[in-house]
Amino acid sequence: MKHNVLLAIITAVMAAVGAAAFVGCAPIESDQGAQPPVAADGGEQGYVFTGRVASIVYRGRYRGVAILTTFDSNAGYVVVVEDVQPVSGDVPAGEGNTLAYLIHSPVQLFLAPADEAIGRRYRFTARPSEHMPIVILTTTPAGNAN
Repeated sequence: MKHNVLLAIITAVMAAVGAAAFVGCAPIESDQGAQPPVAADGGEQGYVFTGRVASIVYRGRYRGVAILTTFDSNAGYVVVVEDVQPVSGDVPAGEGNTLAYLIHSPVQLFLAPADEAIGRRYRFTARPSEHMPIVILTTTPAGNAN
């Protein structure tokens, strides 16, 4: 219980500072990909990319930085997207890089169980929330990874 409270406090502080959550203990080598789309003038800005879902892991097993998609304390998963192909906007990872997002559940994001989403390509649309430093993430299937 104490661990969850501490993790929630750290997540909230990191969200306020950089809108990224240290989901595990060791941050990834590069902070690239840890910033959500925030327009300097306060206007709405976002990005779209396609990528292959490499893994979906429980939050406690992920070691790295993940972009927040919710402040829900029940957000229990991190989705790792590889082979990122930018479509539009300023995607925080270059082509071929990896992005990670803290999500509530795979079923809500992909409309499929985790085991069905892993290995598939999706089109991801990310836009900033108007009221909180999080990314609103939506997906549509983009075909098989093979």
